[in-house]
Amino acid sequence: MAGIFKAYDVRGVVGQELSEERAYWIGRALAAEVFENKSPIVVTRDMRTHSPVLSEALVRGLSEGGCDVIDVGLAATPMNYWANNFYNAAGSVTVTASHNGPQYNGFKVSGPGATPRDFVTGLDRAEAFVLQAEGGHDEIVANKPGLVTQAEGALEKYLDWMAQFVEPGDTKVRIAIDAANGMAGSFLPHFAERIDWLEVVPLYWELDGTFPNHEADPLKAANLH
Repeated sequence: MAGIFKAYDVRGVVGQELSEERAYWIGRALAAEVFENKSPIVVTRDMRTHSPVLSEALVRGLSEGGCDVIDVGLAATPMNYWANNFYNAAGSVTVTASHNGPQYNGFKVSGPGATPRDFVTGLDRAEAFVLQAEGGHDEIVANKPGLVTQAEGALEKYLDWMAQFVEPGDTKVRIAIDAANGMAGSFLPHFAERIDWLEVVPLYWELDGTFPNHEADPLKAANLH
């Protein structure tokens, strides 16, 4: 698998290291080895061009692995952590490759309470499960499929939760915010309009997994111009 199971997530180049079939087996592996068939599991995804297909395969794997799934859809990673707690989930997965280039995708995995799962708290066992499955072993049997439900109104509930941390202001503040065509653009427009003292100059808020303006990595100076 070319080492796609990293210390803190699963990540690789789509079409080479990651595929729809592999995403399915990762879902099965997480259900068995990380979530231990507990439910529900929250799933979210980012705006990358291949995220819908990988998310669908992951959800199918989780469900056929015996987990009920709450599919939230498009959401930034912090919203995934919020949803994990809001829905009192047994765990969550977000389909994303964070700041990496458009050819990458992957999975961030959390346990209950949005506690991180890494290579020593379950991802190592999930990797072994996938290797066994892809090796053609027949010991892996399907469980009773879990129920998949689509979450409704999650974004508004998340914005309501975020709003409690905003203090009132007497002075108008004007801020430029560069979303790099990433997932911040999914909630920033709705959140900013709730804050009467904030005036935002938006830069690249359109969701676009090809990153047409610049990469999302803020550690590269060229991306900050």
